[in-house]
Amino acid sequence: MILLLALSAHPELFPLGTMVDALGVDGLWLLIEIQITGLLLPMLLTALVWCRPYLRPVCRAVGGFLLNYGGPVGQYGYLRWTTRSFP
Repeated sequence: MILLLALSAHPELFPLGTMVDALGVDGLWLLIEIQITGLLLPMLLTALVWCRPYLRPVCRAVGGFLLNYGGPVGQYGYLRWTTRSFP
């Protein structure tokens, strides 16, 4: 209900109120999620490629901490971390 009131308060967004009524709130959130992932996912992947050299020492430090100070659970975490982290 609050979402419909917020959409009807702005004249530009007023037609979305009928779409929310037809699709439901779940359908609207799905459409918003598709738009966000279509825009943000390529940006995040590009940032990951640019930051990869800086993340390697961080991954090694976390892995070393898990191996040396984590006990048996930390050793399992170390194995999971090293097989899934950056080479």
